[in-house]
Amino acid sequence: MNIKERAKYSLYKKQTKAGVIWYARFWNDDLERYTIARSTGIEAAGKKERRGEADRYVREKLLPEIEKKTELTKQRLIDFLLECWYPDSQMIISKELDLGRKISRDYITLNVRAIQKWVIPCAVLTRVTIGKLDKTKIDTWRIWATKEGCGSRQLQTTLQAMKVPLAWATETERLKYNPLAIVKKTKYTPPDPGKAGKTFTKKEIEAIYSIVDFPDPRALFAIQLSLLVGMRRGELRGLRWGDINKETRILTIQNNYIDGEGDKPCKWRAEGDEPRS
Repeated sequence: MNIKERAKYSLYKKQTKAGVIWYARFWNDDLERYTIARSTGIEAAGKKERRGEADRYVREKLLPEIEKKTELTKQRLIDFLLECWYPDSQMIISKELDLGRKISRDYITLNVRAIQKWVIPCAVLTRVTIGKLDKTKIDTWRIWATKEGCGSRQLQTTLQAMKVPLAWATETERLKYNPLAIVKKTKYTPPDPGKAGKTFTKKEIEAIYSIVDFPDPRALFAIQLSLLVGMRRGELRGLRWGDINKETRILTIQNNYIDGEGDKPCKWRAEGDEPRS
């Protein structure tokens, strides 16, 4: 049979604890293979094994549900991702209800920027539809992004920015098949010290520490402290008086403050102590 004329589904029998049950598997035109199977709940019993009853159930009940979910597969991946990653989108509202709290706007912005910088410019993903997305294209994207200078940590962040919306769409039955479900995490590789990004010069550092007249002394302190210790903005905001040991002159970094979420653990297990002179 020609691929274009292939039946939308086929019936088969499966042995289960409840007996031999009729199942249906559904053809995916985009991936050109069967990607999903559903039980009819009808036992293959009797002279004709109730095949006609099972076929009617699939046509009238299961097939319409499957076809309804295929509409999303025709949408461009990047359009769907950007629709999901904005405040008050259906995905964000749904996840906030599940979590019982607001999701950080900084976190949402981080995902949007990852998509804009590392997904949209990639030729293999810029126009691909969700139905055409597969592991091969993701592997091609990984190679492209790495060559473009995307580190393993940013690569994982960007991959998550794609996986989270697709997983949500599958969990909420908007999508019948998650094309990234089998894609594994990217292994983190520490950056090569010899290839570190641009750093402040001695003259620039001296200029920053020589500032005494600044509109907001707290902001100046945060800037100078981050330069001295290498702390993130959330870690600076998460500092508490109890984190400073006046006797040992040790500063303990253990919180990462996020708007709407409060104190959280530091990113990438960055907690630790810093000696203060």
